[in-house]
Amino acid sequence: MLYALIFILLIYLSFRYDMMDSKVNKDFWYVVMLIIFILVAGLRYRLGEDTPNYIHSFYHLHPTLDKFSFEDYPIGKDPLWALLNSIVKSLGGRFYHVQLIHATFINILLFKYIKKHSSYIFTCLIFYAFCCYTNYNMQIMRGSLSVVLCLYANDYILEKKWVKGYLLFLVALLCHAQTILMFFLPLLFFIRLDLKGLLILIVSFFVGIIIQEQLGDYLFLLEASEDMAKKAQMYSELEEYGGQAGNFNFMLVRFIPDIVYTLVALWFVKQKNKISSLLFLEPLVMIGLVFLVLQINLQIAYRFVDYYRIYFVMFFSELFIAFAKKNIKMPKETAYVVMIAIFLPYFSLMSYWRAAVFEQYYPYSSVFDMEKSPKREILYMKDDRWGPRSDEF
Repeated sequence: MLYALIFILLIYLSFRYDMMDSKVNKDFWYVVMLIIFILVAGLRYRLGEDTPNYIHSFYHLHPTLDKFSFEDYPIGKDPLWALLNSIVKSLGGRFYHVQLIHATFINILLFKYIKKHSSYIFTCLIFYAFCCYTNYNMQIMRGSLSVVLCLYANDYILEKKWVKGYLLFLVALLCHAQTILMFFLPLLFFIRLDLKGLLILIVSFFVGIIIQEQLGDYLFLLEASEDMAKKAQMYSELEEYGGQAGNFNFMLVRFIPDIVYTLVALWFVKQKNKISSLLFLEPLVMIGLVFLVLQINLQIAYRFVDYYRIYFVMFFSELFIAFAKKNIKMPKETAYVVMIAIFLPYFSLMSYWRAAVFEQYYPYSSVFDMEKSPKREILYMKDDRWGPRSDEF
């Protein structure tokens, strides 16, 4: 019910402010949604499959500040994440305080970034909530710290502010080791949606097949530290992170919606809305598509798709609202409904595969009621995952 109420409110705000261009209390409602997004994630209780591991690490592995040493947490062991846990632990906090700090940091930066680049901020929040909110806030907690920092780093690089950009990459690297690859991706900032860009996407598909078949030969790409090398070896040995076992139906549900709708949205902005500030982000959208195409054959590439989903979100929103305003000759109310219908296949197909993980987040439980979902608890205990005690939250 909580999630449904939030989506209904977002649809209302999207229609009122993005579609109808109302300005009354617009900033106020944006702040209200920011607070809601922070509290839903920050006060959650055992939501997200990786959360039990984070809870276990907080109470049993991370030391207090008097025992903390950066020698024990070099690059590759996510020292800033460990430091955050140690600070909260030393102050007598519980893990949900870490969740609140994390959700505040993530969502403030994301909300500011969306407002910086998009004119349709509430529609962006709909797609953000649907596409990556639970993943960023309740799953890849260390990774999402890196993601939001890299958004701003990418902007600096595109603006030729190299020092600021790479300093932010460095801070992001201290949050999660996978950031190491981001240092090299500015080499691909030349990619655009043109013949060359489409060719790169096609080549990426076959590169994914090659890496799938010869993953061991590419482990050096991740061997920035001993810890990262161990992780790379682990992923190479897991079928889940090597190749995809899915057939065309799997591809249809898992990848084609994102690829098709993103390409259409980018094409629309380039051809029909050329003054949009989003064009500044075109190479980043294309790089995100490269990783998405790689993921078809190499599941571990999902880690880097995460860095670009916010760009997809903003282009989806531009297509949704700008197309309705400029290209559909009918009342705005009707045009809004038409755009919902146009995006319905996307929402339907993406919901289909997300249904498999929905039990991680539904029903919602907070640190106030501390209700356990039997299905979630069974999920958390499988595959030797740590199960936090009832007094660990």
